[in-house]
Amino acid sequence: MFPVRLKKNRHLSYLSLTLIFSTFQAVAAPNINNISKLEVSDGEKGDLIRVQGTGFNEKPNGPAVLYDHGDIAWEHGKLNNHHESFEDMQLIQRGDVDPETLWAKPSLPDERNTGVLLVKSRSSRFGAGGSHYYASGNSNFLGWPTAHGGKEVNSNSRSMYAAFWMKIPFDPNYFYAIPADANSSRFIEGMDGEYGERIQVEGESGYGRIISYEPDLGSLPYGWIFLEPPRGLEGSLKGKRITGVTSDAVIVFPEAPSLAKFDEVGYITPGGKYARFWSDEGGEGYRFSMGTAGVPGTGGSLWANNFGSLSPTPGKWNFFEVALNVGDAARGIKPSLRASINGKTFVESTDEWVDQMIARTEERGLGEESAVTIALLGIGDFRTVPFSFDLDDIYLDDSLQRVMVCSAASIRAVYYGEGTCEVQHIESWDGTSIEFNLYRGALTEPAEELYLYVFDERGVPNSNGFSLSGIAGNVPSPPSSIDVD
Repeated sequence: MFPVRLKKNRHLSYLSLTLIFSTFQAVAAPNINNISKLEVSDGEKGDLIRVQGTGFNEKPNGPAVLYDHGDIAWEHGKLNNHHESFEDMQLIQRGDVDPETLWAKPSLPDERNTGVLLVKSRSSRFGAGGSHYYASGNSNFLGWPTAHGGKEVNSNSRSMYAAFWMKIPFDPNYFYAIPADANSSRFIEGMDGEYGERIQVEGESGYGRIISYEPDLGSLPYGWIFLEPPRGLEGSLKGKRITGVTSDAVIVFPEAPSLAKFDEVGYITPGGKYARFWSDEGGEGYRFSMGTAGVPGTGGSLWANNFGSLSPTPGKWNFFEVALNVGDAARGIKPSLRASINGKTFVESTDEWVDQMIARTEERGLGEESAVTIALLGIGDFRTVPFSFDLDDIYLDDSLQRVMVCSAASIRAVYYGEGTCEVQHIESWDGTSIEFNLYRGALTEPAEELYLYVFDERGVPNSNGFSLSGIAGNVPSPPSSIDVD
């Protein structure tokens, strides 16, 4: 299907757009009055729950564009079980190989990258075996979901909400690569995806860890060592000896950075990319990237170090969210962006960023641009050679409206990183009533108190969670393959 692209309106000036947006009036947050259970679960989506209240705003499309659990997915509320018959570690292919693919442009495997695989033998988010995505290497990702039109996005929504759970073995904000020498093979590596031996830095206290030794990487004779130094030593590593605590192997940290990636002597600093959100495959529309340093894009750059330099916890499942509105002059809605990890703010739009978004939307004629979609989801950076990732429960919608169930009693607590939240399967939505199928996800403790949050079209939720006591008593199983007649 061709993307929805209306004729671009270049007649609204930056001043006009600013005046329109400035007339936006604050609207009350959603208010939940009542919840009730309509149906008991007889399948994968869980009990059907009705929420009644005010301030929900209309949501004509109801279900999300995509909720991908790996082996099964829901596209616009309809089941897609294409992956149900996949073998363990089966590659996710592009449409020219697999016409039924859920992802139009996943990465391709090469000598250092597995491509993205559907796995059933690795531990899931729920602590047992279960289907989800996995890849190993520095450039592996899913991209351009077919439910959203694939490489030609079939929506012109001004909003996008994306959420996903990812586990990575090492901290992408705190590792270095340095040239190896003839003795570097003595350093003790960990098993795949695990830290190796402890290391000490000359004249410094504390311990770091070896990540991996890559003898065939780049054009230097002995390859490269990847390591995580002791915390707090970023500025005091140059020229110092690094010693393996168990192996006694020694290597010296370079004095200067490499200016030619893995083909020149010098150190390589931390970095990585989790996601990219574009409206046009050629990169001519809206463009945003979520990397370890922040979220650069059309409206300028929002750097993570201005918000506390949040980083995902290595070896644990981390919940990523990106709530983006590029601005809607016709409705008086200003541009906004909030990216979070485990509820905490990673970056958030500033007044300067809002002004830049308004100006660049007008300058580039993006007022009728196609919706923003997931262009890359995984790991994408030349530096992250020894990294792998597990990826699950990918949610994408053309609206900031959503329902979440959390184990924290207030949205303030959620934003402080307390508890766990799960995005819900929406069935229908109008201004005063929502129906959704309860998805417990990792919220599996029977005695755990759960709370409901409704987010309106601006992405604003009720501040205090509405208790699900007496409603969420049953604990259905996590997603698994099902048979459909």
